Amino acid sequence: MAYCFRLICIIIMANDYLKRKWGMWFKVIDGQQKHRISHEDMTDIENKFAILSHMDAEQRKRMQEILDNLVNENVFYGKPGPVSKDEFIEMQNEDFKTDKDNYIAKRRHYFTVLFETMNVSGNGITEEEFVNTFRSVGHENISLIKQFFHSYNPEEGVLPLSILINSWVQFTTCEDSSKPDIVKAGLESGV
Repeated sequence: MAYCFRLICIIIMANDYLKRKWGMWFKVIDGQQKHRISHEDMTDIENKFAILSHMDAEQRKRMQEILDNLVNENVFYGKPGPVSKDEFIEMQNEDFKTDKDNYIAKRRHYFTVLFETMNVSGNGITEEEFVNTFRSVGHENISLIKQFFHSYNPEEGVLPLSILINSWVQFTTCEDSSKPDIVKAGLESGV
């Protein structure tokens, strides 16, 4: 989106700080460090999460349908894939600069649906669900994942979905590097 005033054009696009965070987000999804994300990788992630979470066949099928649609719209943007880190960042940036408010709403929807789906217990995200989510994408340092979980200061071992959702929306949409970012800090710790 561009706004022109006389001879000055302002092009709205993400700053470098936000683009770096999108790169970190890509690395979360690409936990096996293949430097690309494919639909097959996403199916593997879904299957591993289902196994780690002891889902029955019906739960697994429902979860896979929800996540397939969600990822197709928000990670692949309808493209067949695979998607590289640079392509992922460029697609995020194109979406962001087209309509920033809509982009933020999309990220809120994405993380709401994602974390509601990962919330197998139904009472907020438990440490086990948090660990299983990261393990399913290939992150195996359980100690660091648990430290990341506890950085949220969960109440009685449970992290309210709203807190988790808001933190990831901030991480993927906020361009202000002066604001504390719990997700960025957790990922930089080595998760």
